[in-house]
Amino acid sequence: MEKAMSINKEILSSVLREAEKPGYETAPCELMTAVLGQSEPILALAGHDQGNIFFEAIRHQFEFIVMVKGTDQRPSAEDMGRWVALMRWFIRELQEWRLTNDPKFHKLTALFVVSMYCDNQDGDFWTALPNGAEQNDDLLCALEKLITRISCEFSVRGSGCEPIWERELVEKFKVADAQEDWPTISELWPSVKYSIIPNVFQVQVVRCLYRFGFESLVQALDGTRQIMLAMQFADSLDVGQRLLLGVRSNNPYIQFGCVYQTFSYKPRMDGLCHEEQQLVTQLLLKVAEDEALWKKWMQVFNRYPLRYPAMQRALGYALAVAPEAAIITYIESINLSTSRDGSRETVAECLRVFRTTASPDRAKAMWKLAYQRWSEWQFELTDKDRHLFEISYSELDFAVVAYAIECMTDVERDAMLNTLSNELHVLDNSWHESLSDCITCWNRILSQFQPYAHAAQVVLLEEDWLMKGKQYLPFDTKSEHYLPMMFQMH
Repeated sequence: MEKAMSINKEILSSVLREAEKPGYETAPCELMTAVLGQSEPILALAGHDQGNIFFEAIRHQFEFIVMVKGTDQRPSAEDMGRWVALMRWFIRELQEWRLTNDPKFHKLTALFVVSMYCDNQDGDFWTALPNGAEQNDDLLCALEKLITRISCEFSVRGSGCEPIWERELVEKFKVADAQEDWPTISELWPSVKYSIIPNVFQVQVVRCLYRFGFESLVQALDGTRQIMLAMQFADSLDVGQRLLLGVRSNNPYIQFGCVYQTFSYKPRMDGLCHEEQQLVTQLLLKVAEDEALWKKWMQVFNRYPLRYPAMQRALGYALAVAPEAAIITYIESINLSTSRDGSRETVAECLRVFRTTASPDRAKAMWKLAYQRWSEWQFELTDKDRHLFEISYSELDFAVVAYAIECMTDVERDAMLNTLSNELHVLDNSWHESLSDCITCWNRILSQFQPYAHAAQVVLLEEDWLMKGKQYLPFDTKSEHYLPMMFQMH
């Protein structure tokens, strides 16, 4: 599939390069006939049945293009020539389009049907087009107005047949949308996104404006107040394009949609290139200037960091220079747990970048805030129904070790290790409600012991600040048999 996509992109680029040269044109006559039969062609295109008629008309005349897009086969010389001729027509008509000559948008509709027919999922068609249309103010102004009129509705079953839970879900989502409640939206979006009627026309308009009138696109989307639309606008562009749109936009709906659509779909988002990382950092810094908005974003993107691994480096760079309040929110937003799901490694990736970029004072401020939160949490001490039957870790382990290294003296660190060691040795002298409670207390103290012990090791051997694959004990298991046996250490 990747090979086919690569060949398709190569062929498309070749066709468009050849189309820039003088030569004969071929208009999509059957498509134009079908479009001219409609009084409102853009609305007709949005309809399933009529939209299919439009595409069937161009497919009947240029069927080989579908074959090239769907396979890795190359078109014949004759078909290549026909495709080039179609593109010559398209490029000229796009550059010369005038509203006075096409007040009902018949020609414009046909142009975007052609672009949809030739385009691929990544929008390579518009990227490969030659310059020229950016000088067509009539075109850009018309597209800007058209995109502001686009709306998005849920697809309902009608007649009150939908189940109660579905109606309640839709209503809850609408309320969250109106209130810019990004945490609720992020939780509901996976359930509601398939209920939204897609608009294939808007995808092409967004890509066209991005290519030839980026400022017009930003301005057109400035008034968007539907997160459903914002998500679809963002998904019309590739990662780098949508992130740039998010950076340049001052619309919180567009900003959130561009970031959420980038990071929420894991199979498509394995990592970011350097330029994309920079754009995410810029956008995060922009959001961090608004304390209330930043709290909402952190509740979405940082409550469970493992959901957004590709964001961590950019987040680290942003935290290094963001307002101090942003760091407080960052620490408070993380859901601390004793699970071993990889969250601590994800957070550590963010904090490693932060450590190499932040000033010493800023870094110490981060470590102190993290240490305070970790100390108050105490491995879910307040949850009486929570038992620990092994040494546990937390999402803030990297920061706690950093605190023990950079904010504590050797004397203070050793004193803490001695205090915890003594608590372990006298633990069996205290009364516990059950054996499980006693074992939990033992493992909680041992878990608290780990960061300090690892910090002492790091200072001597310069190991990674995130402890991996080892445990520290305040006694020798070879000579001390009673404690491991009593507290069921394996």
